[in-house]
Amino acid sequence: MLSKALWWKEYKQVKWIIWLFPVIHFLTLGLQRLDTWVLDDEERIEHALRYAVDTAGAFGGGDLESSSRMVLTLVLAVLAGMLTGAERRNGIQEMSFALPYSRKQLFWTKWMLGLGLIVISVAVNSVIDMIVIHNSPIAEYFNLRYHGFQMIYSCFVLMSVYSTVLFIGTLSGSMAAQMIFSAILAYFPVGLSALIGKFMDVHGYGYTNYYGSSDSFNGFMEDISLVKYLYINMDYAYDLPITVPAVYLILASIGGYWAYSRNKCENNGKLMLFPAGETVLKIGFVICASLLGAGFLSSIFRNELVSYYIGLLGSLVLSTILIRWLTRVRLKV
Repeated sequence: MLSKALWWKEYKQVKWIIWLFPVIHFLTLGLQRLDTWVLDDEERIEHALRYAVDTAGAFGGGDLESSSRMVLTLVLAVLAGMLTGAERRNGIQEMSFALPYSRKQLFWTKWMLGLGLIVISVAVNSVIDMIVIHNSPIAEYFNLRYHGFQMIYSCFVLMSVYSTVLFIGTLSGSMAAQMIFSAILAYFPVGLSALIGKFMDVHGYGYTNYYGSSDSFNGFMEDISLVKYLYINMDYAYDLPITVPAVYLILASIGGYWAYSRNKCENNGKLMLFPAGETVLKIGFVICASLLGAGFLSSIFRNELVSYYIGLLGSLVLSTILIRWLTRVRLKV
């Protein structure tokens, strides 16, 4: 699995992203901290110091680290897309399968390449951030435990994101499909919650009464969305909220290996590589699109129930035709 030639092959595909990743990390973390507390105008620094009365105030509640994770997530999505989805378009996958390496070696090399990049970048940029703080006006608020938490948490969450997008790439037939499905998955729990809520409200069941508390149900759906864990404040600084990211990391890693070991090159370009996945996609697309169209139409007309079902039927027909067409075309990107 630790073949130098295989690592070099994967590195050459994405070397520009690998070097760009730590640079972007520095621009969104260390440089921002430097600009705020060292390079900025003295009067503005003095003004900011008035609010830095404790660790939370000095570090802005962890806003810089959270914003950095959000930006890095986009870069990791491109990296995972280049290593799985894009290689189907340019014929690299067929060449890879012809090499004297098992698919197990191929997949775990891709996986470890991303995780190694995350760990190194987070470690280096965290050290840079700590050096900046030690030489800034907020040096007295330096907290090693806080930085240790941010390092571990950022590594863990970014690993979960990378593994999840990589997994989606083993199921989808192109990079375009991989990016679209990744974006949908990111907001699917919250979106589904809204669609269910609209359905219950239109039928007069009372969203709150039906679930006991709409807030608790919405909160649960939000909690199972990986996007939520990119942004956290200082309230979590001593309580790692890693259960959901851990589930994503484990399931995506195992699922990605299973799918990559079984995908067929002749399905490249399709939305989904596996028939079972295509069936789930069709059913899910039709249901969600129908509920979305119904909810949209019912919000326009006064008679919500009638307009809801008109929108439901219309969207059902249109979404069925659309998904049948989409699953037949072969994407070239």
